[in-house]
Amino acid sequence: MYTFTGNIAGTACPPASGTVGADDDGCATIAPHKRADSICPADNATGNSCTSGSNEYIYNFMNYSTDACMTGFSSDQRIRVHAPIEG
Repeated sequence: MYTFTGNIAGTACPPASGTVGADDDGCATIAPHKRADSICPADNATGNSCTSGSNEYIYNFMNYSTDACMTGFSSDQRIRVHAPIEG
């Protein structure tokens, strides 16, 4: 849910709430996180410094990470992408 929420240039955890469509993508499958600006850290079960959980969000196409990191969508994002295509 937090992929589009501002995080002060990757230096702070984003706020816990926002306006769907303006501050976040409305998908609950993304945890609050700092963005990865120039490197792709390894996926780690405790690599998210905002939650102490997984940092798999870094590989999300809708994240503000460097392009080299982007390899997939979260499950909620996949549902949203398929909905207009499938009509």
